[in-house]
Amino acid sequence: MTQLFRALALAIGAGLVGGCGSSTGDVDQLTGRVTIGGQPAKDVTVVAIGTDRTEASALTGPNGEYALTKPPRGALRFRVTALVPPPPAGVQAPPPPPGTVSVPAKYAKPDNELAFTFDGGHQTYDLELKR
Repeated sequence: MTQLFRALALAIGAGLVGGCGSSTGDVDQLTGRVTIGGQPAKDVTVVAIGTDRTEASALTGPNGEYALTKPPRGALRFRVTALVPPPPAGVQAPPPPPGTVSVPAKYAKPDNELAFTFDGGHQTYDLELKR
């Protein structure tokens, strides 16, 4: 009886320890790199839009890399914008600060050529923007 009790206690303890903490391995993630004219696009916002209009967004790092956590599954369209938006048409804007990336206006709306089907898990999709 004592051996049964010990085995049961060990099994319960192992279950509790195994269930503690968080694991990012099971979380859906879409990663990739944004380039504009072949150059890394730092500090731009990437938004993935699902067919049901749900969104996931991320900011790119110094090498243009992004990571979307829990993006919608299925067909995705993408919107890519700079942190400093372009001025309205006809308005003269001061020059941007050094290192600022200018994203072509056509990528600010999801009706561009950027499309990907996300099936879940961990997938990669590089966004190659053209000037």
